[in-house]
Amino acid sequence: MSQHIAISFSTAKDCGILSVPLNGSLTGSETTFPNEVTFSCDDGFILNGSSVRRCLSDGSWSGIQTFCEGELAVMKDYLLNSEIIAI
Repeated sequence: MSQHIAISFSTAKDCGILSVPLNGSLTGSETTFPNEVTFSCDDGFILNGSSVRRCLSDGSWSGIQTFCEGELAVMKDYLLNSEIIAI
């Protein structure tokens, strides 16, 4: 009695290139499953979105788009959306 073993090969799922956020950087260059990339922002900027994104087995990226926002813009939004209480 002989046994047959079936081996299938598939190409790695490629999630495509992610853009580097303005005023930030991206670490990692592999865009295939199961690799990941890490984002960071330059001094004076705050990261919004996902700091780490992973290439998933279905060919999509985990997380949400990353962007870097200036600290002054964040403070302005905070002040505009905060209640000011007089003492």
